[in-house]
Amino acid sequence: MEVGRRSSPLFSLSLHLSQLVSCYGAHSHGETVSDMAFFVITGAKVRVDCKSKTTGAKTCSFEGHTDRTGTYNILVADEHEHELCESVLVSSPDKGCANVVAGRERAPVFLTSNNGIASNIRLANALGFQKDVALPRCAQILEMYQDEDDRV
Repeated sequence: MEVGRRSSPLFSLSLHLSQLVSCYGAHSHGETVSDMAFFVITGAKVRVDCKSKTTGAKTCSFEGHTDRTGTYNILVADEHEHELCESVLVSSPDKGCANVVAGRERAPVFLTSNNGIASNIRLANALGFQKDVALPRCAQILEMYQDEDDRV
């Protein structure tokens, strides 16, 4: 397995993979409530892993960290048209928000220039961790939605 840059004498490409890593303060109250009670994480570690479509063997890996806006920007070298790639949460620097949210721990990404996208920027789905203890406002938000459901 190769980590980082792979060089090709005939082709050189760099893609920038970017997206947000959040900490969700609400527990299991659905997407809407969770999305209303979140904050971004600075310093979260994210990895991009690629593996062969035919053998499933890992071909390369790239790592990065989120900035103060909670966004990771990972430079991915070379073409990965014939590989399956995904961004994966590795760790959170916030010990109170280090549990990965099921379904938001990884996101597939298409890291090729042969897909009709003119830009070299690729976006993955957002990734997220969950607080160990739900924020107090989550109950208020859930109650607000319950009141709205009762009126319908």
